[in-house]
Amino acid sequence: MNSNGRSRWGCWSFAAAAFLSVGAVAEDAPWHTRFPGKDMTVHHVQLSGHNWDNAEKRKELLKEHAACVALHAEAGLPAEPLPEGEVPKVPEPLRVHVYYSPNRAMAYAHIKRYYIHHEDCRLALFERRTLSLTSAAGKCDIDLNTRTARNFCNPERHRKAQAAAFSTQGISRRYRDHSAMKALIASVENRTVAGVECTEIKYVRGDTYKCIAELEKPFAVPTSAINAERAGLLLELHSPIMTLRADHVDFNLAVSEKLFAVPPGFRIISAESAQR
Repeated sequence: MNSNGRSRWGCWSFAAAAFLSVGAVAEDAPWHTRFPGKDMTVHHVQLSGHNWDNAEKRKELLKEHAACVALHAEAGLPAEPLPEGEVPKVPEPLRVHVYYSPNRAMAYAHIKRYYIHHEDCRLALFERRTLSLTSAAGKCDIDLNTRTARNFCNPERHRKAQAAAFSTQGISRRYRDHSAMKALIASVENRTVAGVECTEIKYVRGDTYKCIAELEKPFAVPTSAINAERAGLLLELHSPIMTLRADHVDFNLAVSEKLFAVPPGFRIISAESAQR
């Protein structure tokens, strides 16, 4: 990452963000706790993980800091040392809360990235918070930093979107038996993550796998970009650019329907207006 904070962010894509000193931000409470009221039921999955490979990113940070210190020494400028001579064990931590209803899903993501600030070589933190609302009505990308929402964000359309009208039963068997999928999939097996059974599918290429809890009662969870395009609860995801694993799962959690709304006062840029 360069000194103005631009970078690639993996599966969760974040553009601009706030610059903060290391340790300035407390961990987030679950998104639903911000809204009083309990007028609907959801399944809630809390996941944590990181972007990219931790060891490689740590090497990059150490190398970048050493280069920065050398340049400052050559110019006769002071340079900040690393805290205790080290960089974080997880340079790009990621925390995600996903809420599943019968017809929509909302994901709150908080991503951090440590980097070397070229002004004085200090270890700094670049972070972003977003929401992603998906349903049959489309996908709404909400930026909590810039207070904007983009694409398909009409709350009534999402609220009235068609619920999942399919069974998740037998998904793992279909992945095993489907002739076209056999060439792409290395293995399919049942595992337990955060106390919940899920079906893990590993792919032949890319060192990628995901574990999805296939459930139908009390309601089927629709497929979406949030749960990796498979019906069910995403409990684990591993790829060359991202690793996520569920820490906790709440079934039938009573929450406020405001959880699925664009926060008040946000600027909404619809997909239709963006194309004009």
